Amino acid sequence: MNPYILPDGNVQIAFSGGRTSAFMLHQIMDANGGLPDRCQVIFTNTGREMPETIDFVEDCSQRWGVKIWALEYRAKTNGNELTHGFEEVALSNASMDGEPFIDVMRYFGFVPNMEADFCSHELKTRTAKRFCADRLGWKNWHTALGIRSDEKGRLLKVQPRERYRVWYPLNIAKVSKHDVALFWRKQPFDLRLSNIKGKTPLGNCDGCFKKSEANRAALARDYPKRAAWWAEQEARFGGEFRLNQPWGSMIDYVAKQGDWIFNDENALCQADGGECTV
Repeated sequence: MNPYILPDGNVQIAFSGGRTSAFMLHQIMDANGGLPDRCQVIFTNTGREMPETIDFVEDCSQRWGVKIWALEYRAKTNGNELTHGFEEVALSNASMDGEPFIDVMRYFGFVPNMEADFCSHELKTRTAKRFCADRLGWKNWHTALGIRSDEKGRLLKVQPRERYRVWYPLNIAKVSKHDVALFWRKQPFDLRLSNIKGKTPLGNCDGCFKKSEANRAALARDYPKRAAWWAEQEARFGGEFRLNQPWGSMIDYVAKQGDWIFNDENALCQADGGECTV
């Protein structure tokens, strides 16, 4: 059976704005002759996406003729309390300076980290869940996640205790990063961000604390204003996104050491913590 045939009932396609999830969307559309109304594509914008990511989402929507909902987290005021909320936005007016991210830190009162990873859950997973339940009126559904067969470590060991069940069509289809790269080489458009050995260092949140030290240092070198945003949030809310690796120190280190650290694999940690893609 074609692994991209939609399961029964309502389906959310989680589109991260990257090449892999876009490949998944294309394959699902191709296998089903488009998308029925019971299937909706959702892009959740954190406000720290590169402009190229927003452009790519728009390209996929326009070129493939598919509606892609763009959602952003909002902290709503309810009397004297803040509550979780969301807002539908046009891609042309999407937040580009971390506004949704600041809102979720304002709600919790501190910056997220590896032990308190509330940003991915609230900005992405739960924002999409609230939309499906509150706006679409779905009681139950499947959520398609673009996790390939060479990313088995990122698969959930058990289904979440939620209204939805997670569906992994790329894993079922045994798709690898090489398959995704080959697909995009044949397309008339692409995500205009570097693809390095199947990864996009600037994909998702530009300075995600789950990215490697080397990738975050490269952000400080190549996009100092974007790196400064992360340092500003640590100063504003307190704490560190990555324990013992404050952004201010990272920025100073990169400025003082120069490019040699990027040519020495021992100077910066190359391993990442599996940056969020949902």
